[in-house]
Amino acid sequence: MNLKSLILVSSSFAILTSCSEQKTIEKPNVLVVQTEPNLEVEDLSEPVPEAEINNDTLSLEDIVESLSVRSERFTVDPNKDTVITCKKGTKVFLPANVLQFKDGSQPKGEVSVRIKECYEFSDFIGEDLSTTSGHDILETGGMLKIRCESDGKTLEIKSGSSYDIHFPKDENKPGMELFYGKRPKPDEMDWEPAAKRNQTENLPYVNGTISLSANNGAQVQTFIYSDGSSNRQLRINNYTSAIGNRRVDWKFKDTAATFFDYFRNTFKPTKKMLDDFRTQNFNPDYDLQLTSQGKVRTVKIEQASKAEYDSLLTRFLRSLPPFDMNTMGMYSENITYDIGFSSQLVIDGGYHEDGKSLREIEAKYADSKDETIEEIEKDDLNYYVMSASRFGWINCDRFYNTSEPKIDFAVNLPQTEDTKVLLVFKNISSMMPGQFINNGIVFKNIPINEPVKVVGISYRNGQPQLGILETITKSDGATLDEFEPFTLSELKKTLNTL
Repeated sequence: MNLKSLILVSSSFAILTSCSEQKTIEKPNVLVVQTEPNLEVEDLSEPVPEAEINNDTLSLEDIVESLSVRSERFTVDPNKDTVITCKKGTKVFLPANVLQFKDGSQPKGEVSVRIKECYEFSDFIGEDLSTTSGHDILETGGMLKIRCESDGKTLEIKSGSSYDIHFPKDENKPGMELFYGKRPKPDEMDWEPAAKRNQTENLPYVNGTISLSANNGAQVQTFIYSDGSSNRQLRINNYTSAIGNRRVDWKFKDTAATFFDYFRNTFKPTKKMLDDFRTQNFNPDYDLQLTSQGKVRTVKIEQASKAEYDSLLTRFLRSLPPFDMNTMGMYSENITYDIGFSSQLVIDGGYHEDGKSLREIEAKYADSKDETIEEIEKDDLNYYVMSASRFGWINCDRFYNTSEPKIDFAVNLPQTEDTKVLLVFKNISSMMPGQFINNGIVFKNIPINEPVKVVGISYRNGQPQLGILETITKSDGATLDEFEPFTLSELKKTLNTL
């Protein structure tokens, strides 16, 4: 199932957890909890203080460990909705009663939530992270590790449930989506898209489905009716945005209108349909196949809602005007295009799936409202908001698409022993490791003529050394042979200004 829509705020909002406070404050309905200082070393490693490191015994592993990210620990009540705010700005919304043990039982006591935030290149190196999905390059909006425990046992999200992660952003980058991390080796990371990936024979895979939100500026909502303070709407929740390196713009053949315009202007669901979508959490998803002339040939129900609503939506999709196939990526009878729907309540340009506005929540806690609750309403547009169904390593990314040919980019080195070398992309937030061969390292499947920096960290001649080569990827490779000594504080500062 594709990545579902995003901002989720519940009417039973009762706990707000923030690491910005230094104490626990109890009020009639609100509890603000500070992160706990005691962290488990085996999973929550802290950077090694520079003063405690002896250069005579320093190793490359010590240098990397000094960059590792400290986790924050939060104690929450699993029976209440909780918003956790971390030091670097990440917000995590855990709905009430969404956690369970592996055997399906629910925690009865407090839950410990541990979160690592990785937004800077030094964080990526310290945690052995990279930005690749298989052979594809990703541009990251931030990486997290989330772990929940109670009574010493690991917790997971109930099947069919989810929680929300707000990744802070400085600028809008459409196409960001959620990825889950796995480690083929202890020092490697590969990211798997949470959204469905359509495969077609002898064709590149569909390169992503965009989860629309107030974040990316896409206006594809259909306003249905007003209840005096807000507008309820059925909205397009997911859609195929590209096939390979070709955009899918969903434009019709004989008009300037797009499918999104057409949907907004012509599809008229009933109030009952909207209420059912919201209260029963319907998120139907459909796969479309087109003829060479752009007409909808087949509609397959990938995820159902209710028979009468699926019938209504599939009839609507089959009746669409013909698409301009020049705007639909490429044609093949095997290609499927994905469309998903959901219902939200829209308040002042933002939206919330559960039909309760933040103003309603604030009214509920009018006598005990903490100022941190006020902040949530105004910062929706400053975040990529993703719905997740797992814990562990999680990444907010988008695929980096370019028409440039791909090459294996080789870099010669004066030594490979006790050396860590990474490729940093100059124009996007992306970093990847290579494979050591003979007297150098190779970075595979890299676009040619790409501005990059080759970063080498080494322990040489009894001291840590750093080398940075700014270059353009090219078929004849490059050489990184200038390394200079550094202190650990200088290293972190330099890495984060790459």
